Amino acid sequence: MSIDRIGKGPNIAPSMTGEVTGPKPTGAGETFQVSRTEKAEATNLVERVRSGELTVEQYLDHRVNEATSHLAGKLAPDQLAFVQNSLREQLATDPVLVDLVRGAVGAVPPPPRD
Repeated sequence: MSIDRIGKGPNIAPSMTGEVTGPKPTGAGETFQVSRTEKAEATNLVERVRSGELTVEQYLDHRVNEATSHLAGKLAPDQLAFVQNSLREQLATDPVLVDLVRGAVGAVPPPPRD
């Protein structure tokens, strides 16, 4: 047991009332929210697939590009392509993800491309 608390984290201990004192983690208690624009765009894409305007493959390509857009410029192009291809392969082979895609667009993702 250390007395001087050197090398220890912040002092987090129960108070006399039973409450925990000390700094609160950032983001604690915040609710995750998706903007209306993101919801509308996702719904629009699904409707375009259901109407036949987009194929399931085009839909998944769009969603993978959207999910990895923050990596553009941070990863080398071949690394980014690897991440995108890995995501697409998982979307087509992972049973849970296949079920999610089927539930969203009403069709099963095509098998992975070579």
